[in-house]
Amino acid sequence: MRKRCMNTIMSGSIDIQDEEEIDESLELLMQDYQFEQDLINSFNDQMYIISDAAPNPIWTLCSLTMRMVRILPTSEVIPVDTVSFNYTSDDNLIECLFGTNLVKIPKKYVEQGEWH
Repeated sequence: MRKRCMNTIMSGSIDIQDEEEIDESLELLMQDYQFEQDLINSFNDQMYIISDAAPNPIWTLCSLTMRMVRILPTSEVIPVDTVSFNYTSDDNLIECLFGTNLVKIPKKYVEQGEWH
């Protein structure tokens, strides 16, 4: 019986018992030109996160699925219109992608982070 290396699998972590399978999957991904270009391009994007001052959690409506979405502080979001982000007042709602959800969040709760 194999001993499990991690007791709790949290977001972003993996169980190491399938390491060989992961290596093969990564090797296939790295052979894909489009994946490589997407990976390179992602390092040129500004990161936006939900501020610690935001309500915990923020509940908002997804305009695509028409379901309520829960967003926790320090979650990454992607403003749809990054050009006007700096010029919009803090009280305005801005459209953001959160995972696969399109939501509107008050700008005062969205912080610009580091570059990816």
